[in-house]
Amino acid sequence: SKLDKAARKRMKKEAKELGEEAGGEEDVDELLELYRQKDEEVSKTIMEPLEQEFPLPRSNATLTLSGDDKNGQMYLFGGEYYDGVENIVLDELLCWDPKKGENETRWEKIL
Repeated sequence: SKLDKAARKRMKKEAKELGEEAGGEEDVDELLELYRQKDEEVSKTIMEPLEQEFPLPRSNATLTLSGDDKNGQMYLFGGEYYDGVENIVLDELLCWDPKKGENETRWEKIL
């Protein structure tokens, strides 16, 4: 595909800049597969239940609804929390799933 061809071209150029010879199609294919594997590892979404039932109260956060009426989820990002002494800036991404039962944690943190 075009992406593979562009990646091969870039890899050959990098190898020339380093003073190495491109070892042929097999080496490039191995490197491309390695990049794909690393990309899959980085792209995985890890969701972890919140320790408390509800997230901290906050202001200036972003709230987004996603999906339709039956399968929707709500995402909450960032915000600020004032604890009486200092203003704490929150940089977490949370997901609320209404489909989960009462005994399950509905709020999850996306890592």
